[in-house]
Amino acid sequence: MKQKNKLKGSKTFIEDDYTKQESEIQKKIRGIAAAEKGKGVEAKIGYKKMIWAGEVWHWDTKLDKLVKAPSHPKENPKN
Repeated sequence: MKQKNKLKGSKTFIEDDYTKQESEIQKKIRGIAAAEKGKGVEAKIGYKKMIWAGEVWHWDTKLDKLVKAPSHPKENPKN
């Protein structure tokens, strides 16, 4: 785990803490992200979520697909 940064850019992923179901979800998300990157859209992957074109999408286990996360206005803590 200490040298995982050496894997950056390769097709190797460290998922030692994921369950089999979580690993399959992440694999699907990586596939979607790769397709979007192929179209020239910037896509970033997180745990059960993906950010592309400035929008956050999260994995819905009931629908078994990525759904757009609702946008929440940022609260101003000074008010």
